[in-house]
Amino acid sequence: MTGKQSQRQDQYNRGKQLFIDTAKHLFKTQGYDKTKVSDIVNASGRNVSTLYHYFPAGKKDIVKILLITDIKEEFDKLAALMAQESDRSLIDALHLFYHQFVAIFLP
Repeated sequence: MTGKQSQRQDQYNRGKQLFIDTAKHLFKTQGYDKTKVSDIVNASGRNVSTLYHYFPAGKKDIVKILLITDIKEEFDKLAALMAQESDRSLIDALHLFYHQFVAIFLP
């Protein structure tokens, strides 16, 4: 890959990540249902056609990426925590799991 192609790919990735980070913040603060595509576009400072270039299905595509990346990381952390707590009773472990699981989805 030439330097120019690499630079274009980096710029593409940064633009895409900007929308992901912006949407993630808005989903956490406003909730998924209350966050509109226009909110993501306005907060990112980009335009709507650019968002749909990266994410043809809009918010749904962004959520898929967040689920694949962020939620997987959170579940990995949760699994590590549960492994550390193996000496707890089943009820205590499930209680801990429940609270940690819920915390993943709350702002």
